Amino acid sequence: MISFKDINNNQFVINRRGESRLSKNSKVNLPNESPFVVGALDESSLRKLGYKNNYIYNYYLMDGHKDSVKLDKSVNALSAKWIFNNNQPLLVIEESDRVVVLNEFGYEKEVVLKPDPLQSYAGLVVNEDFQYVFANNSQNALYLLDGFGKMIFPVPVRGSDVFSGFNQ
Repeated sequence: MISFKDINNNQFVINRRGESRLSKNSKVNLPNESPFVVGALDESSLRKLGYKNNYIYNYYLMDGHKDSVKLDKSVNALSAKWIFNNNQPLLVIEESDRVVVLNEFGYEKEVVLKPDPLQSYAGLVVNEDFQYVFANNSQNALYLLDGFGKMIFPVPVRGSDVFSGFNQ
């Protein structure tokens, strides 16, 4: 399944042969919207995800129905981003002192404290285990942490940005 939006926010979902999976046009405009579509291959469960103010929103593409679920634990999001890992949509929320990973139902999967609260969250490298990257731009340094919040290398790596072949 391939999904994309045009310049007018019309959502398209096609199969590998280029045939539409939706029977009607659907305009989607969610806050912190997922770049992908989730759900089974039948039209009725295809949906986009969004996030705002401790709520995860589901927008069902077929009928335009929207519902929401409140997060299990309240967060103070500086930023929110959706990733797709192991066939699961995950919401990655950066707070001032930590990064929280939640599933599509609002339950906490993982929390990692920032090495220094002043550092910015630079990205999540997705593989078997989560690996978090934090940047200190004034020192041109990247801090690589595993899912337990431990430094992967004993010292920061020189650099200021994250590049990965994986979906971030």
